[in-house]
Amino acid sequence: MSVVMLKVEDLLGKGYFPKELPPPFTSQKLAHKYSSINSLWASIFNALSRSDKKVYRDSRCLSFSIPKVGFSRRQISLPNPLHQSILSDSICKNWSEIEKIYLCSPLSTSRPVVDTKGSRSVKNRRNYKEFKEGCILNSYAHLSLMRTDISRYYPTIYTHIIPWAIHGKTTAKENRDDYSLLGNILDRDVRNTQSGQTMGIPIGPDTSLIISEIIACKIDEELISKIGDLNGARYYDDYFLFFSDYAKAEKTLKCLQSILAAYHLDINEEKTRIERFPAPFESSWSIFLSRFEFRDGKTSQATDLYRYFSLAFESAQKHPNDSVLKYAVKRLEYIEILPENWRVFESLLLKSALSEPSTLPEVVKILISNESYVSKDRVEKLAQEIILIHCFKAHSFEVSWSLWLLRSFKINLDVCIAEKVIASGDPISVLIVLDMRNCGLISGSLDISSVELDLTSSSLFDEKWLLTYESVKKGWLKPPDPGLLSSNEYFNLLSKEDIEFYAENQQLEKIEINKKSGASDSKEAPEPKEETIPSVEEYTSDANLAITDVVTLY
Repeated sequence: MSVVMLKVEDLLGKGYFPKELPPPFTSQKLAHKYSSINSLWASIFNALSRSDKKVYRDSRCLSFSIPKVGFSRRQISLPNPLHQSILSDSICKNWSEIEKIYLCSPLSTSRPVVDTKGSRSVKNRRNYKEFKEGCILNSYAHLSLMRTDISRYYPTIYTHIIPWAIHGKTTAKENRDDYSLLGNILDRDVRNTQSGQTMGIPIGPDTSLIISEIIACKIDEELISKIGDLNGARYYDDYFLFFSDYAKAEKTLKCLQSILAAYHLDINEEKTRIERFPAPFESSWSIFLSRFEFRDGKTSQATDLYRYFSLAFESAQKHPNDSVLKYAVKRLEYIEILPENWRVFESLLLKSALSEPSTLPEVVKILISNESYVSKDRVEKLAQEIILIHCFKAHSFEVSWSLWLLRSFKINLDVCIAEKVIASGDPISVLIVLDMRNCGLISGSLDISSVELDLTSSSLFDEKWLLTYESVKKGWLKPPDPGLLSSNEYFNLLSKEDIEFYAENQQLEKIEINKKSGASDSKEAPEPKEETIPSVEEYTSDANLAITDVVTLY
């Protein structure tokens, strides 16, 4: 079978910006023109003096706060395009070697493979359904399950362990300045995306998924070399291993702990346990919600909506560590809501968004797909309420998606609320506000002088790089130095190539629903097609085999 090589254009175009960002944020133009930009930049950079080159040595990531479950949150990152391009290029040039490293682990089911058709640059070798089926098939002759995961995996990866894992600690330490070694190249390039920081790797880009799997596969290899053949699998940073006796399970766990400690990593004690079968494979709430049927008739559908949301709200209360409402809303995307029931449905949908803002992307998608039914007054009230609740907490995800909801329906934002967003300093949210201001969607005169004063040459390489570049290039802000972009060789090149990271007209893809005919109150809805039901894996955190928050590894 021929090897599919990973292309820099795909890694930058589909694997650079985190999927949690609102739709206008994109790196497609950078990817499309990468080849010419890379060639031009090499010529420009080589002509610089040694002191001028230092300006472009490293940069800081833009940080974007997203909700997990309950009160917990995760910080995802947008590295500077210069250093993310360099890291992406290094990975693609060494893709064959990286794939060979992945093959050393018989336990891994999350090995990245090139995804030529999907929305991201890479995907898992096996999806969650295949992983779950594999666990069931492999566990039939074993009574004990040892489950654990790596605690705060991405934030605690010490970048120097990348060469340790690939080449061995002794070789890596003896050749730490040898940049012909893949491990040293990746170590250096990752550190340069985060201002030289050695603790943690950026959460969000596919490059980090690729690197984290390199480390995990080498850990698997070492574990097997010490314990012997193991029955089970690892899915991202979650281990599910099956044993015939408790003693070997305990021995394996202690061995894994020891190996992780050598890599400056640790197990997650809260999620670590050795238990005896029988044990459930999925949580009860996910089974009930996934099989819930909606009837077609007006009265029947209204009743079903009440019952469905009641079940979802109750389950969310009982399982606060699972993303129940996010799953429940996602499940509704392909349900045709009758016009007579839209007002009730809309109220329940907006209540879900207010209660669990992580549902906002799904809510926005449903609303824009049913634009003719949507009450703009209700949307305005909800979005502004969410912004007021989350703005002062620096909750980037909730604020930016609420702003994008208003922008999508061309609803004006009160200037007082806009000023609070500006004061928050969140680059993602501020850019959307500036876009709305440019479109005349701010009710009142917005003072942007404080933001303009922060636009400096140094801000092109710190956490404000995206705001600085986009706002100046689009003419939304005027920096104190009119030649801000032209004085920076790299961003001047991007500007000349008309590279943009904010596409005002880019939107979520609308949902296409096959209309039913002949609906009546007595007719039951057909069983939902499997492909329209979201996989439970992204939403559950505590079922034995329902590893649903894939990004628990972060």
